[in-house]
Amino acid sequence: VVSALTRQSPASEVVLIYDCCHAGAASPITGTTLDSTASELSSVPGRVLLAGCAAHQSGWETTNDNHRKLGAFSAHILDGLNGAAVPRQSSKVRGSALGEYVTRQFRQWNQDPTIHCKETGTRHCV
Repeated sequence: VVSALTRQSPASEVVLIYDCCHAGAASPITGTTLDSTASELSSVPGRVLLAGCAAHQSGWETTNDNHRKLGAFSAHILDGLNGAAVPRQSSKVRGSALGEYVTRQFRQWNQDPTIHCKETGTRHCV
């Protein structure tokens, strides 16, 4: 359902972020898999899918500077949005740069985030 709404949205940019245990297996009741969700989104420019871990992995929890608990994937997403994922030659975060940043960070956690980006031209998904 979410992927269909994303695909049909009139918004020029849409970012889906799944931060939960087994995020790589996220699927609606219809049986659509994350792979087919990514495939569906690939037909529409300006769409990004970021999932915190592979289907067989659990999510991680961490504590931020304010001592609030949140998903480790979300913490890295927020760090990336706050500038850690900004390429040197740019002042904006693209979905692909955010995905690369989060993937690098999560390799240290032995996690396998799933990232799918359909960027074109000057579109900045984030």
